[in-house]
Amino acid sequence: MKKSNLTDFKKYTYIAIFTLLASILAAGCTGVGNEKNTSTQVNSEQPEYQDLAWMEHGEKYSALIKSDIDNIALAQNTQDFKLLAEYGQDLVNDTQNALDESSQYTVSPKYQEAKTEWELAMNDANSAGQYIVSSANTCLAYGVPVRDLEAEQKIQSLMVSSTGHANRSTALLKG
Repeated sequence: MKKSNLTDFKKYTYIAIFTLLASILAAGCTGVGNEKNTSTQVNSEQPEYQDLAWMEHGEKYSALIKSDIDNIALAQNTQDFKLLAEYGQDLVNDTQNALDESSQYTVSPKYQEAKTEWELAMNDANSAGQYIVSSANTCLAYGVPVRDLEAEQKIQSLMVSSTGHANRSTALLKG
């Protein structure tokens, strides 16, 4: 892999990662869901919405995923492909756990679209993590950096898509 190509790849990956992190952190810092319910009347026919619990879940996983992405960037920068594969797998595992847990929450119609966008962001980040693991394992197998333009483009495209979904989720949460 040429040094300039590696540098370009790192630059675009860092931009995508930074944008995703900013979106995830913004979603966790919106303060949405801090409203208090002053209603004392209980209607057994209304579904029980878990808006605040779902938002707290999102904040928890946002921190984990931020750590995963920071670790991926560090491993990529140092070309430590063993760690890159491990951190990529952490991203896969954390996004899958986030998706599994998110599906257990029932949110009000007001937040349903935000939840859907957040889950799409997690799906895309999960897929990007799978490509990262595969690419790192290829480099480990050859013992040198191996340039796979298709995988690089997929990772970049998935991270940009994930960031877009995260941004839409954040905008919807802000209302």
